[in-house]
Amino acid sequence: MEAVYGKPQDIRKWMDLVRSVRDNFPGLETEESLKDHENTVLKFMGKDQAVCVKQEDLICGVILFSRNRNMICCMAVDPKFRRKGIASLLLEKALSELDPEREVTVSTFREGDEKGTAPRALYKKFGFLEGELTEEFGYPNQVFFRPARMSIVHYFFPGTDPWKNIMNLPEEEAFAKAKELSDAHPGETSFGRFADFVNYYPSRKATDEYVRDCFIEKGGKPELLHPFSFTLLECEYLRNWFSEGEKLELYLEDVPDDQISFTIGDSCARYGWGERPEVLTKTELLQKIHACGGSVETFLKESLGKFAYVEVHVWKRMG
Repeated sequence: MEAVYGKPQDIRKWMDLVRSVRDNFPGLETEESLKDHENTVLKFMGKDQAVCVKQEDLICGVILFSRNRNMICCMAVDPKFRRKGIASLLLEKALSELDPEREVTVSTFREGDEKGTAPRALYKKFGFLEGELTEEFGYPNQVFFRPARMSIVHYFFPGTDPWKNIMNLPEEEAFAKAKELSDAHPGETSFGRFADFVNYYPSRKATDEYVRDCFIEKGGKPELLHPFSFTLLECEYLRNWFSEGEKLELYLEDVPDDQISFTIGDSCARYGWGERPEVLTKTELLQKIHACGGSVETFLKESLGKFAYVEVHVWKRMG
């Protein structure tokens, strides 16, 4: 079986499927509402935004999506063909047509509603997270959202290994390496902390312990005592610390949720000022972005204030 664009000649069989599951979809209770839905399907077909899965002369699964709104509009599978991977096939096809650089949304049933058990599990499998509670046609629903693809960035000096953290060395070795690097790169901003390592080391150690403990309290399972530091998206402020520097870039989605945390601003600087910055999990960060309309730019504008970037802590070596 494969997912293909629905065509106007498919509308009768498409609507046969819709009629068979209409009890699961508030808003399709009357013949008038079914006719309105049929007209909607035909409009989506005209824009290649209606996909179905066929078996011989039957349509056994359907999905509508909007490229403009970057959303899944509705999906249904014939009860006789469930548990055969058809819903996954439909969703995979629809997502391939939508923009991964923008948030994807869908409205589904709330937790505890038996009609929502299967779709909620499916959306979570495809990386969707729970959003705000809503109502559709007077029925309680919940928005699920798939975050926009975004990167995390680590800047480093040419010729150095971005997957080495001096704090993960034994203390004596760490001080020796700090002196070596400071002596080899006098005047380089990115090595300045090593010139003052006697003060930097205890501050960094205490900060990392605080951040790690907070992350563990929220379910994190960090593999390291001290993380690799990244920023959310590019950061001109940090890039300027490195003369002709290089960068390591990862997609946020590729880092396991239990190995990554975040703070607004430089955790070590804030901790040194006597602050205790909130440590966010990936889910918490993405929910905050979703609350800003799914816009990372809006989130950063509203959240950073005096801080230059969102600091990202990666608690395992990824390369």
